[in-house]
Amino acid sequence: MASVDMDSDISAWTSLAFKMSDFFSMGQGGDTSINTRTATNQINDSHEQLHVMGMDTGTFPNEGGGVSCCRRDLVNNLQYIKWHIVAETANDYGVPRFQIEQNIQSLKLLPLWGLDFLTPTHGVIENQLDTAMDAKLIDTSNADIREKFLPILTSLVRGARTIKYTPANVEEFTRALVRLNTYFQTRNWGVVWKSKAVKNKWRELWLSKSMENTRPIQEWFSLERPSIADLDTALDLYSRCTFSSMSFANLDLFIFSLPVPEQLPTVFQATHHSIGAAYGIVCKIKRHCTFQIWDHAISWRETNMYLSAAQCSFPPFVRIALIGLMRLACHLNYHHADVILPCTNYFNPGWEVELGSCEGTLVHRKKFFRKVDPVVNGICNLGNFSTVKEITTQIPTVTMLSHVQYTKDPKTALLAADVIVNKWGFKDYKLDIYGSLDRTPSYTVECQEIIAAKSLRQFVALKGYGNAAKVFAETWVFMNSSVSEGLPLAIGEAALCGAPIVCTDVGATFQVVSDPDNPKKRFGAVVPPNDPEALARAQIAMLAVMDEWAEYGEDDVPPPPLPEVFTPKDVEWITKRMYEKRSQRQKVGSQLRHIVERSFSGDRYLREHEQMLWLGKHRNEAKRERLAAENKELVLNMLDDMYTGIEPREYRPEFLRHVSGFSAFNSSTSELNRSTLSVRTTSFLIDDAYSRKSVAVRHPYDKALLSPTRAWLMGTRSSSDASSEGTGKRLANSTSFDYESESEGVPSVE
Repeated sequence: MASVDMDSDISAWTSLAFKMSDFFSMGQGGDTSINTRTATNQINDSHEQLHVMGMDTGTFPNEGGGVSCCRRDLVNNLQYIKWHIVAETANDYGVPRFQIEQNIQSLKLLPLWGLDFLTPTHGVIENQLDTAMDAKLIDTSNADIREKFLPILTSLVRGARTIKYTPANVEEFTRALVRLNTYFQTRNWGVVWKSKAVKNKWRELWLSKSMENTRPIQEWFSLERPSIADLDTALDLYSRCTFSSMSFANLDLFIFSLPVPEQLPTVFQATHHSIGAAYGIVCKIKRHCTFQIWDHAISWRETNMYLSAAQCSFPPFVRIALIGLMRLACHLNYHHADVILPCTNYFNPGWEVELGSCEGTLVHRKKFFRKVDPVVNGICNLGNFSTVKEITTQIPTVTMLSHVQYTKDPKTALLAADVIVNKWGFKDYKLDIYGSLDRTPSYTVECQEIIAAKSLRQFVALKGYGNAAKVFAETWVFMNSSVSEGLPLAIGEAALCGAPIVCTDVGATFQVVSDPDNPKKRFGAVVPPNDPEALARAQIAMLAVMDEWAEYGEDDVPPPPLPEVFTPKDVEWITKRMYEKRSQRQKVGSQLRHIVERSFSGDRYLREHEQMLWLGKHRNEAKRERLAAENKELVLNMLDDMYTGIEPREYRPEFLRHVSGFSAFNSSTSELNRSTLSVRTTSFLIDDAYSRKSVAVRHPYDKALLSPTRAWLMGTRSSSDASSEGTGKRLANSTSFDYESESEGVPSVE
């Protein structure tokens, strides 16, 4: 009961809390809809409801963290969006940390290893019978593997080894992923990957000296050259990787064993651009769904960190093979994505442009940037966080809400504590770190060893998971020491509680503490990453309201700056000042709440996300109409009133058209923001009589993605052009390649 935090009045009656609807439905978790009997016929879009397939890896619903909370906010607050979640998890005995019934129509947990003895999971939206899985065993033969699977394997290895990507490479490697998925619809995953023919071919491909556009094995450093054991380890990891406990280092192909359902939601949204997200490419090509990448961080960047020699114990060749697969997935995902939604408008979009355009070789950087449309993170539950009136701890306490893992860099925080306590001599100091301790157990052990070696047990504690409200009530200063971030929610939550902030200058973290009207003015300390002494000095300055914060100290005589070398006398008077300046320090933190309410509103955040999902639906409808027109077929389009001719038209669902600037959710700040939002986001209304702007969904490289809070003006047409062209031609082209074939042969390319 403790692990699921069951309420006492429920657990007193039964050990498992079932609803009556669960018994009626007799379905697995996430399948408990009393209005339907199967998951397939739940996919029924209308003007008032949209179904979306969400792909998460190592996060929602079994793991905590910022990415999981972002998915939770969308699931819980967008009442007209119905989700079909495919979640890659470390194992098959995890406990969901979030509700998985409301707005979730189906849930498929895909364990990368665990109690299933490495057999494929049975389907995505509906499971297959065991007899069907047995038939796959019968159909898998050595001759079949040599004839049909080895060419696929050749393309995958070539993609992992390729030096410079070309359009022809992208087409070849995309076909390989589609054929990989098609092949394993009727074959057994484990039997194929463990066959002797595959093992021999794998070794031959990696040791090849003549493969074009690759670095020959003879040019490798001797340290990089693989042994037979290294080659076998890499092959095993390709088929089932053991990195899924790390949110951004999931490098396995196992998800491609899942057959693509005949009926699929029209929008596929992944929260990263790793291998798991590439399943969206297959869904897009086979079922023409819209592929969205909702980037929270740069998976390519974080994966390289995790696979560095400092973090990964695998031999160099194994790391090279895994990084090559990640690079392949990164380029393909960005290339095929219809829209990329980074969680910040600073720093990460630049990475996405460079990776998606292959540094300008596949497509011009400016052209690729058209499909990058940031949806800046927001905090949806603003009402849950109020300014702390009184700090409950009696000594100066610095807190962190960070998982104990490499990208959050708690080691630097520990070394900063060592500088404060042992080098400078401050004894009235405490550092509490809240977050998961088991994501990277070896890293946690290293942190505990630092605490012991530096004699910091009295001053530093690794607390595990904690309640955010209680943590902020104990906080004198909130700290974030990450080496890589997008836009961390924890800092925004701390700001809402009025906690002074010390953070590293990574990603868009600085935006949380910067005045939007005057970005040069900040209400929190921002220091370089990987600098323990700078982090330590920033903490002492904030605690004592000194240096750049001295103007808030309300002193008759300004205090001197922090000394370079601290004497016992300096420590004594600075410590005394920490206790005396409690109210002044809180005034600095209270400025941050106004910044978060203004710049990171949950209303704006949810509205923009809902708009992007609905526009993904409209893009799909446009493609269907184009394909139907080409094949002279009739399509029954549920969006038949989207455009009827010359009357004013609005590019948004009918049920939202009476609302000005708002979505189908409730927020604690709705009334406060209504006046400003209604002016800024009047609607998607474009009067044909005045502008004749064509709301057309073009090829992703031709589509000018503007802000989702403004009308999407795609191009200009004359009145005669607008009146003469049919609706099907108005909703223009969607993609350059078309991989329609479900057979195991080479799909056709237009």
